[in-house]
Amino acid sequence: MNKHEDTVMPPKGKIEWNLNTIVTLVGFAGGLVAWGITLGTFSSEMRAYETRFNTYVNDQRVVASRNEERMRAVESDTKKTDNLAYRVTVVEQNAANTSQAIVELKSIVNSQSTDIKVMREILEQFRETQGFRRRTAGMGE
Repeated sequence: MNKHEDTVMPPKGKIEWNLNTIVTLVGFAGGLVAWGITLGTFSSEMRAYETRFNTYVNDQRVVASRNEERMRAVESDTKKTDNLAYRVTVVEQNAANTSQAIVELKSIVNSQSTDIKVMREILEQFRETQGFRRRTAGMGE
C-alpha cells in the first residue's frame, strides 16, 4: 500500500466544512474585528490626547507670556526701587554735608562773635584813651 492511499481526500471541487474549521475561521474573523476595533479606539484616543496636549502647550505658552509680562513689570519696579535707594543715599549724604557745614558755620560765627567782642573792647579802650565818650542810647549827643 501506498502512503497516499491511506489518506482520504475529499473529491475535487467539494469542500467539507467540519466543526473545527468553522470554529477556527470564526475565531480568526473575531480576532481581526477585535484588532480593528482596538486600532480604531487607539487611534481616536491618540488624536484626543494630541488635541489635549496641544491645548495644554498653548495654555502653557499663554501662562509663560503672562509670567514674562509680570517679570518685566517687577524688573521695572525693581529699577525704580534701586533708583529710589540711590536718591535716598544722595539725600542722606547731602543732609550730612549740610549738617557738617552748619556746625562749621556755627564755629565761624562763634569765632567772629568773639573777635567782635575783642574788637569792641579794643575800640572802647581806644576811645577812652583818645577822650571820646561812649554814646548812650536815646541821649543824642
